[in-house]
Amino acid sequence: MIAWRKAAVSSVALTMIAGAPVLAQDNKCEIDFGGAYQLTSANQYLAKGQSGKADEQPRHMRNAVEVLTKDPGKVKNQTARNFILGQALTWWALRPGSASVVRRADIGYKSNPSDMIDLYAAIDTAFTAVETSQPGCASETKRFRSQIWTPSVNAAAAFINSDQLDSADAALNRAMRIWRGSPLPYYYKAVILQKRNDVPGATTAFLEAVRQIPADMAAKDSNMMQIRQQSIYNAALFLQRQADDLQGEAKTAKLKEAAAQFKAYVDEYPQGPSVSNARIGLARALGASGDTAAVASTFAPMLENPSNYSDIQLFEAGTAAFRAERKLDAAKLFEYGLQQNPYYRDALYNLTNTYLATEQYDKMLPVARKLVETDPNYPDNWRLLAGAYQRLSAKADPKTKKAQLDSVVKYHERYQKATEKVSFVGFVHAGAKHTLTGTVENLTEKPASYTITFEFLDKEGKVVASQNAPVSVPAKGKTDFTVEVSQPGIVAFRYKPIV
Repeated sequence: MIAWRKAAVSSVALTMIAGAPVLAQDNKCEIDFGGAYQLTSANQYLAKGQSGKADEQPRHMRNAVEVLTKDPGKVKNQTARNFILGQALTWWALRPGSASVVRRADIGYKSNPSDMIDLYAAIDTAFTAVETSQPGCASETKRFRSQIWTPSVNAAAAFINSDQLDSADAALNRAMRIWRGSPLPYYYKAVILQKRNDVPGATTAFLEAVRQIPADMAAKDSNMMQIRQQSIYNAALFLQRQADDLQGEAKTAKLKEAAAQFKAYVDEYPQGPSVSNARIGLARALGASGDTAAVASTFAPMLENPSNYSDIQLFEAGTAAFRAERKLDAAKLFEYGLQQNPYYRDALYNLTNTYLATEQYDKMLPVARKLVETDPNYPDNWRLLAGAYQRLSAKADPKTKKAQLDSVVKYHERYQKATEKVSFVGFVHAGAKHTLTGTVENLTEKPASYTITFEFLDKEGKVVASQNAPVSVPAKGKTDFTVEVSQPGIVAFRYKPIV
């Protein structure tokens, strides 16, 4: 069995926008506020309520609401009436300490005074009437809506980032009650459902966020592009996760849905931050759904023009190709990646396994040798080297057969009698800073102390930095280690054998 090591793990990434976008401006707004005394009086009350003495402002705002709602049918210009009413209600909603649902009489309504009124819904109703009658006034109504909407959405983002999901839900509900013209709340709702592990709900919400942000909108706004990009990718991942729990035709159908989203990401964002993982997901979904011809086309651009892709992209594509049973393609992709980064240990490991699976034993041997030179204390590497010699010996001439069989015994014994095992968890790059993390396992019955000498390499395989990592490990135990170096140009590492 091939012990396969992934070049990268796909995961759902959270991207929160730091602030709400500025609301878009529309056409010219022309509303006639003259004629009816209700409009004249309400405008006067509104002005006094906005700029008069603080203790008198509530009375003026009640009067404005009263004159506009006492007998609304008598006002011929309903657009003007609703525009002023929306402003007055916005003032009440923004008043410090004000609740979003209040008693009607408390803000000036004379009809049904004891009933409760949802201020946000009432504001939305008033401004929607204005926008329906005068579409050019949407920029003006949005200016008032945004006074509630923007802080509500920003509060939701902050609550999400601190995992206060109920509070985030409440903030989003406030935002959606006042204005539904932005995709942000749909995306934030998807993130909340994701954090609650509601996979079907999150999938639907991410797809809705994609629908709310068409490609032409995303092209004009970098924030919207980021959200659309992330939502397509997340929707694809969640569709694939749902498919994993299904069987038969239902599984195939869900995999095709996932493939469609992965393909949309790859086609729309060929240089996107998750394009490699999206390509892997696409190949996996297509392969699992039985569309092997489409799997081949997924890797064709990379095989035809590998120089257009980074080493990591080629390595990750190789992983995807192997899983999709395109093993010869996988070998080529790993080879192309190693031309750019010849000592990347996971790629060496994966290519060795790929040559084993494709019976390319003559190619397997030199890569396995390089693997054990790079990663000498991972026992499985020696098993692979022994395996290469064993398979070559089957067709060797008598002069070389004995030497090859001796190598099989030698390296298999190295595998079986290993006294320690070094494994790696991550190799993270942040500019010139590089962090290598891993684990040393003591396979013996006695405590042991080791000093591992790591060498960090550039793309040509030259040593540009080194670092010692002292590690003490209990008998039959494990100890984690972290090594950090700061040096530009580092792309790979190797270490000297523990003795």
